[in-house]
Amino acid sequence: MKSRGSGVIVFIRWGVLCAQILMFAHAEASYFDAPESSNSSESCPLPMDIENKDGVFMSAAKRTGVAWVGVVVGAAVEEVIRFNKAIFVLTNSAIDSEGFISGCVYSLSGGRFLSLRLASVDGREHVMSVGAFPSWRVSLDYYSPAILECNDQFRDACSVILK
Repeated sequence: MKSRGSGVIVFIRWGVLCAQILMFAHAEASYFDAPESSNSSESCPLPMDIENKDGVFMSAAKRTGVAWVGVVVGAAVEEVIRFNKAIFVLTNSAIDSEGFISGCVYSLSGGRFLSLRLASVDGREHVMSVGAFPSWRVSLDYYSPAILECNDQFRDACSVILK
């Protein structure tokens, strides 16, 4: 028969083990440099979130004061059917991979392509960074290591940090 003291020791050992696992999980999450606030990051919108108003395609952004916008002349009745890729141009790779999104490229129902850009209501350009998001890779379509590409299809895959 076990004594009451050995049960307490087992309980303490399990508590210490669980505390170590929780501390490791917290440290691992901070390692990836992901933004803590969802308002500081943006990502290419899903096709179903993009509205077409007479060829002007728009989607709301997470941050107030900015929106995703693109224009295709003569595409008043076309729908966005598929996300293809996002293109990010590095302007300063030494500082946290800074640059800007050149466009989020989508296929339209009429066979044409749409490129959405992040537009600010006040017209100013935002400094962006790809941080440590793993979906961004050097593009094979261009002859420059300063052009990154994201082809992943899941929500928030092609994220950038707005600074």
